[in-house]
Amino acid sequence: MTHKQIQTTIILLTFIIIVTVACSFPLIHNKKTAATKAPAVDITPESTSLTIAEIPTIAPAPPLDYLASECPTLSEFESTFVLDNSSEPFALCFLYPGEFTVNEGLQGNTWYFHGEAYGTGEMNSAVVEFRYESAEGLSLEQFVQQKVAANTPGITLEFTPVTLEPHGVPALMTEGLPGVVPSRTLFIVHQDTAFIITFMPLDPPNFTAQWSDMERAYTVLTLYWAFTR
Repeated sequence: MTHKQIQTTIILLTFIIIVTVACSFPLIHNKKTAATKAPAVDITPESTSLTIAEIPTIAPAPPLDYLASECPTLSEFESTFVLDNSSEPFALCFLYPGEFTVNEGLQGNTWYFHGEAYGTGEMNSAVVEFRYESAEGLSLEQFVQQKVAANTPGITLEFTPVTLEPHGVPALMTEGLPGVVPSRTLFIVHQDTAFIITFMPLDPPNFTAQWSDMERAYTVLTLYWAFTR
């Protein structure tokens, strides 16, 4: 073979080897596959059942079927106390012994009823203190528990239901509240107003006459009480 024929033969063999090697490899496909959506991760926090302390429900006021159109009938032995201020949500009146004198207290919304003074030197008399304040949305029972019993720690108080006549006004009465002299106290709640009436003295030694006057004042007031608004 000539030199030229040998060169041609080498080139031809090289081409055949390249083609053979290329065909021995699998074709590479650049095929796009659809993306697989990852499963959703629930990041919602687990629901928790919360126990909330119950708030005492204020019972609605009962129908004011004890409202009166006029004050109790006056006799020759009693006087009438009337409290009717247009700025207040209530109006009331009650009877008290005719010989008692009435003075308004300096602290506001307070009145003192004084009976006849007895004794020599330092004279003493029966006293009735009448005052009122906001009931702050509390019922009669709640006011007594939260405003009275809670403020007298260490003292056991018994409260007795009392009905004020002649219209059936509900009240609670207790004896033994701390004070200078033993006393009896009435509590009434009407139109979101608390009325506190304290009768003194309660069966003290050497004050029999004053005690008798106090009992008479208590009897008259509880028998002749009326809310007119």
